[in-house]
Amino acid sequence: TGNAELRLAFAVPLDHAEASTVDGSLVLAGNDLRFTPTSPLLANARGRIDFDHRSFRVAQASARAFGQELAIAGGLAAGASGGPRF
Repeated sequence: TGNAELRLAFAVPLDHAEASTVDGSLVLAGNDLRFTPTSPLLANARGRIDFDHRSFRVAQASARAFGQELAIAGGLAAGASGGPRF
């Protein structure tokens, strides 16, 4: 819940739509997040998530869960194996 700032840029080549790309960022300013109905609430989430069509990065983000402050950083690089790293 709460306000967030979303920046998006799309590139869709008309003659090669399969080469489309996306680039963007999402800035959270004290939002409450719950990814699934059974996941814990991340309260007062703050930070920036940068992403493109191949990867995402989270740096210097924070939230509150289980009564504790959390520092969150990590992401998934293009071509990385093993999934996201936090």
